[in-house]
Amino acid sequence: MMSRVLILLVFGTGVACSKAAGPAPSATNTSVSSVAQTPTAADATWKSSAADYLDARVGSWLADPPSVANVKCAMSCHTTFPAVLAHASLPSDRTPNIAEARSRFEARLPSASGTATPFYGRDGNAKVQESHATEAVLSATAFVLDDLARGEEIGAPTREALERMWSRQAPDGAWPWLDFGLEPWEHEDAFGVAMAALAVGRLPADTTPSQTEGVSKLRAYVGANIESVPLHDQAALLWSSSALEGLLSPSQAQEIAAKLQKTQRRDGSFAIGRLMPGHAGASSKGDGYATALTTLALCTTGLQPEAAADGLAWLRTHQQADGSWRGQSLNGPGRTAERYMTDASTGFAVLALSTCSEAP
Repeated sequence: MMSRVLILLVFGTGVACSKAAGPAPSATNTSVSSVAQTPTAADATWKSSAADYLDARVGSWLADPPSVANVKCAMSCHTTFPAVLAHASLPSDRTPNIAEARSRFEARLPSASGTATPFYGRDGNAKVQESHATEAVLSATAFVLDDLARGEEIGAPTREALERMWSRQAPDGAWPWLDFGLEPWEHEDAFGVAMAALAVGRLPADTTPSQTEGVSKLRAYVGANIESVPLHDQAALLWSSSALEGLLSPSQAQEIAAKLQKTQRRDGSFAIGRLMPGHAGASSKGDGYATALTTLALCTTGLQPEAAADGLAWLRTHQQADGSWRGQSLNGPGRTAERYMTDASTGFAVLALSTCSEAP
């Protein structure tokens, strides 16, 4: 999208996708839950501030789409996807645009639109398959986590999204993932597998007809590839293993947690450049996205609790005045790319701060 450096993962609704205008991003047994607790008044304040930032960014994304690829879009891995994941943790009266984003995701389901126009690709080529598969995984994950976080039963749109996801799964257990050589999401299949596992691990085994076979193939993929994927993707899979029992062996989980702990900075933060070194924008400076993702992985599994507690403490003291947590782009300098990463940082920071106060 726009340029190779700024081609960040987005999917079409035929209705909206925008250039992010909006506000600028300005080894002990320590109990994670005791560290993460915040007073009610403070909790309301940071959540309201985060909600205002994310809802404004999502509103900008939905209102003013750039002309890219085949169709305009509502789904984006960096802005609307994390916002919908965090939605249930935020005050609903401050997030109408995030609610609208989910509605537009649902409008792309086959029952509503038939086979939606793929965001990328032509004539059934590889990019068509990648577009459909990536959208299917992110939509299903967003719906499942949003439904469950609200204490609701899995509804018909979510079940349909799950079956669409399984229908796009490849024989090796992964999904053909949009690959533009951009990090941390547009590079290979493992992050998508982690998101699918995070969703289905929270569901009864018979939620949809294809689930049992799909989960079996997903597990096989992880078993065959866990050692070779980047530490960023291992962190995502570690987080998912807290939901899908047996996704990782105890030794695999402990090894990943130890590697993550070794990358932690003295101030408690984590850096995307340390999770995915060797890229143009790789930096060892702590950022909100890497800190939130790694903290989620550690706190939900109960591994490296001191590192998780330190990550939470950093997040609680690094929210910006505009409600965001600053992100860092791996894809070279540029305000737009950094702003997209700040959107993702903010959504994942909300998830970490909300989730880890109740973690083991």
